[in-house]
Amino acid sequence: MLQKFLAIIKNLHKVLWGIGLFLLVTSCETFDDLLIKNTYVHYYPEKRAAKKVPIFIKTSYDKEKELFNSYAVIGKSTFTNRPVTAEACIKFGKQVGADMVLLSFGNKQEVTKYVRIAVPDKEISTSTAESTNTLGALSDTLWDHLLDSKRKRITITPKNKEQHQTIYKYINQPYIEIHYDQTVLFLKKTNHLKAPWEYSLKDFISQQNSDASPYVGDWVNYQTGKLTLFATESEYVAFISRDKKYRNKEKRVINKRLKWKNGDIKLRINKNNKQGWYLNSDKIPVCVYIQLNQTHHLEIIDQQTGRLIISLNKT
Repeated sequence: MLQKFLAIIKNLHKVLWGIGLFLLVTSCETFDDLLIKNTYVHYYPEKRAAKKVPIFIKTSYDKEKELFNSYAVIGKSTFTNRPVTAEACIKFGKQVGADMVLLSFGNKQEVTKYVRIAVPDKEISTSTAESTNTLGALSDTLWDHLLDSKRKRITITPKNKEQHQTIYKYINQPYIEIHYDQTVLFLKKTNHLKAPWEYSLKDFISQQNSDASPYVGDWVNYQTGKLTLFATESEYVAFISRDKKYRNKEKRVINKRLKWKNGDIKLRINKNNKQGWYLNSDKIPVCVYIQLNQTHHLEIIDQQTGRLIISLNKT
């Protein structure tokens, strides 16, 4: 009988521990976690958690999606809200077994929201009368002695004390929150084709040809270090080049498992239209075009925004 009772207690303990763990996990979910989870549609027959942290790519236009033909979509979340965090996308991507998570956004909208705040409404003033003696504060013993012996020398002076109180009221304060139409694609690699960050010098060295273009050569920047750019028949490609004087100092913030190594590709450009892609510090491809400015510096410019991403000097 005792053994059955102990077994019941043991099983009950397991159940309570499981419930506690479930509540702990669910309570740790952020608004972004729930937003992605509640809008998710899974295309594959089953979900299997990934062993590695998926690569995260963020883009605001469709050109970059064309760079990932070696990946198949296994699921998707769509919603309109403020931009979700990379951490939330990566966390859910690992849960569903994605090798890469692609967040795209567009259709910027200004949404009016309200926050409840307290503001002053009115002031209330009250006055109370106090009595003070001309001799100031005295001890009780001394006070009694003076009242008995020298009462005529004590004067009582009435004094009004003002008290002010502020009454607050609550109002709905409007503010503007920026929202976007967002699509989070969860991708899994399905063939041998390489993603942009998987290329290296050895993939192109046999295609190198002699080209007198001013774009060809070694270029340096204090952040990227030294880049060696050469030409193939149809492209310009640039790679990280190990150099004691010029070292790559870029720090990965999101895709921390993608380390920069000597010979890694950094830039791939079509020779005719000078357009292609550039890998930022997190090895996220950005669609760019290149040009030489008046001082013969190589400028890499974002195709969509026209923003100068980086400028390099020729050595």
